[in-house]
Amino acid sequence: MNILAIESSCDETAAAVVKDGRTVLSDAIASQADMHAIYGGVVPEIASRKHVEAIAALTDQALREAGVTRDDIDAVAVTYGPGLIGALLVGVNFPFLTPAQADTLVDAIGDADACVYTIDGVPQPLFGVYRKRCMSFAETMMLNGDYDIRNLLNWANTVYIPLEDTAPFRSVDTPADLEEAENLI
Repeated sequence: MNILAIESSCDETAAAVVKDGRTVLSDAIASQADMHAIYGGVVPEIASRKHVEAIAALTDQALREAGVTRDDIDAVAVTYGPGLIGALLVGVNFPFLTPAQADTLVDAIGDADACVYTIDGVPQPLFGVYRKRCMSFAETMMLNGDYDIRNLLNWANTVYIPLEDTAPFRSVDTPADLEEAENLI
């Protein structure tokens, strides 16, 4: 069994491929320590952004160095806590977006501010791409105590794409969701 392991709890992004739970076939790490040093500690928003920038390339590197493809991966393990919530969300949600699905989002955004998938008509904002111009509005929202990303989607010129193949997507927000996901493995 090949397991893709993702770590993004604080200021390092890491991806590894582990065979049979014991043999590390590859590991790739990107550290942010030097960048955060100028602030005297980890800045959560910067850490999350850097995870987004690094995770795809690190995952590709880990797969390549292990001599496997995504099709060879039997399970995905991610750090889900403790850690910085924004940073953890990057790792928890990344593995479920296939390269073809990511390419679809990038190709479909056009001149819009954002492009996100919908499942059964419900937007999935963590499975989307956003232009940099969304940052100023997102920052204003957060400064005003508004952390609901749906409000960002309502503000932005957003392209919604219905996702037909929902197999890679699974929300694990409750103990019942976790039990259902575990039964699939």
